[in-house]
Amino acid sequence: MERAVRCGLGRRRQAELVTEIGVDEKAFRKEHSYLTPVNDLVRGVLYGAEDRKLSSLDGLWETLTVEQISAIRAVAMDTWDPYIASLTEHVSAADAKIVFDKFHVAKHLGDLWTRRKEHTEGCWR
Repeated sequence: MERAVRCGLGRRRQAELVTEIGVDEKAFRKEHSYLTPVNDLVRGVLYGAEDRKLSSLDGLWETLTVEQISAIRAVAMDTWDPYIASLTEHVSAADAKIVFDKFHVAKHLGDLWTRRKEHTEGCWR
């Protein structure tokens, strides 16, 4: 992770604007250890941190200038609440810039359908 982040940061010029980013968590090992990689979806690796906490993503904002944060137009991410909270705190109009990934949207819709089906079938028995 450290090597990939160094490589990505080495290619990034401080003045380059970041318009689309992707935030995710990656599990590794069997002990539920996580990493938080953040990619500039145009140029590649932008940032990485250990774990998947609010503080994991909060560190990103310290590496970007005010102009770079203001230039963000879209953030592809899953529905992990700490990431949403970090984005909301640091990026203006964050709610309008979040693009939830289709895997998590489909999962939530499936969960809702299952609950609805259980509820309606339970009422009619």
